[in-house]
Amino acid sequence: MPPEKQILLVENDGAICDLWEVQLSEWGYSFDVAPTGAEALERARTDRYRMLLTDLGLPGFTGRELIHTLRNEQPGLAVIVVTGNGSPEGEKELKKEGVYDFISKPINFAQARASLRNCFSELETHGEPSLLPAGNETMAELHACRERFLAITGHELRTPVGVLKNAVDILKNQIGEREQEILMDIISRSSDRLVEIVEQMHQVTHWYHDKKSVWPTEFSLEELVHLVVGEIRPVLENRRQTLLVNIDDQLSLFADRVKFKKVLRELVENAIKFTGDQGIITVSGTIDDAEQVQLTVSDTGIGIAEEHWSRIFDLFYEAAPPVNRGRPMGTQLGSRLGIGLAIVKEIVSAHSGHIQVSSEIGVGSRFTVTLPRRWPRPLDSSW
Repeated sequence: MPPEKQILLVENDGAICDLWEVQLSEWGYSFDVAPTGAEALERARTDRYRMLLTDLGLPGFTGRELIHTLRNEQPGLAVIVVTGNGSPEGEKELKKEGVYDFISKPINFAQARASLRNCFSELETHGEPSLLPAGNETMAELHACRERFLAITGHELRTPVGVLKNAVDILKNQIGEREQEILMDIISRSSDRLVEIVEQMHQVTHWYHDKKSVWPTEFSLEELVHLVVGEIRPVLENRRQTLLVNIDDQLSLFADRVKFKKVLRELVENAIKFTGDQGIITVSGTIDDAEQVQLTVSDTGIGIAEEHWSRIFDLFYEAAPPVNRGRPMGTQLGSRLGIGLAIVKEIVSAHSGHIQVSSEIGVGSRFTVTLPRRWPRPLDSSW
């Protein structure tokens, strides 16, 4: 059966997928789009394609599994991999599977177009693409950085910066009004993500310079919670989320008000991030029998798998929720650099307290901060 479409595009990032669709249409290729490996496998078994153009980081059925399965079932299928996290070892293994070429993120679409053109030329001449030389590891060397901070921040920055550059490059050409609207939306979401990343990186720098100073005062916990809620209300309204506050108006706390406001804001923002539209977030505060304040922030969100509970307070650790796959930039649930909860734990520990998490996938999460109602050390102490 002859191929019905030239390319099966498999990409779970909505913004990058939009860019590919604009470019592939402009280049004159016929294509279908699948956001997951499972859907791509089903499409490839139902219809026929000449090329598989796929990301590796797919939810569930991964890009590697998709390539392995389809190359076994359809040996003549050309495969080009798009990735932002390649490694020399991983690419050597994929070359053995029959991958023709690798396209690095951020995508240089001029080079991508040349790669597609060369691959289709090989298909026309030989019936299947010739493999690239095993020694061609230029792209892999670009991703050889191992240091964790640079790897994470580099990856986080690379995606929105690349999307911005690609979108601007396309806008330089004459395109239709509808395509312009799509690209302007992509630029807006990418810019918002860049601002968020820069702010989070600034938090780390500021935190390590400022963590030694603590200035405890007595304040109303309810008033502080309502202050934080007022600051983030536009986000709640935009997501159509409900935030409930259940704190005794007489409950006071003797602690560093500025730093404890940071605890509150991070926990509430974390709940917002992990909770879908129209979800419910609850902030409650009580005093237990041991005269300890318990502040709880719970949500009806996507939940966190138990194997991540012990690590989510580690700096730069993020349990990326599978539900994010395919969601446009700026709408992803729980997508951050893994900074906020680490700072929260440090602040709570500085107040001789502790924080616990409990969660159930698909039901929600509950973060509970327990700390003394009164400052536990002399006022001139530091930590």
